[in-house]
Amino acid sequence: MANPKKPFAAIVGGSKVSSKIGVIESLLEKVDLLFLGGGMIYTFYKAQGHSVGSSLVEEDKLDLATSLIEKAKVKGVKLLLPADVLVADKFAPDANSKVLCHCPFKLCALPLEQFGQILFWVTKEHAWMHTSTRNWNVI
Repeated sequence: MANPKKPFAAIVGGSKVSSKIGVIESLLEKVDLLFLGGGMIYTFYKAQGHSVGSSLVEEDKLDLATSLIEKAKVKGVKLLLPADVLVADKFAPDANSKVLCHCPFKLCALPLEQFGQILFWVTKEHAWMHTSTRNWNVI
């Protein structure tokens, strides 16, 4: 990944921002598009002032999320968060759930499976299909 062909897109997912800090910061130095997914998106949403209900948020990483968003802007990196989420009345197999494009966050928001998020991004942005180099890091 020393000299990736441009445009370069990467996907990073995971439950916590804290476990992905190094990966995100490194990618912001290289990519043109950075797609974030998984549970960590709620820390980014809350850092932007959105209500996220009882969704997973690393309260001590809100400033970090804000600084990563700002760093992406300064570097000209398009940082994309999914707008579609799966909401449920509880975190359990028997939960009542549904997919929302504009989540009211009165319920517990759960990340859609990574593949579903990527399809949304591809459909919405058409960016992923027009990149020369792709990196997918989902843990």
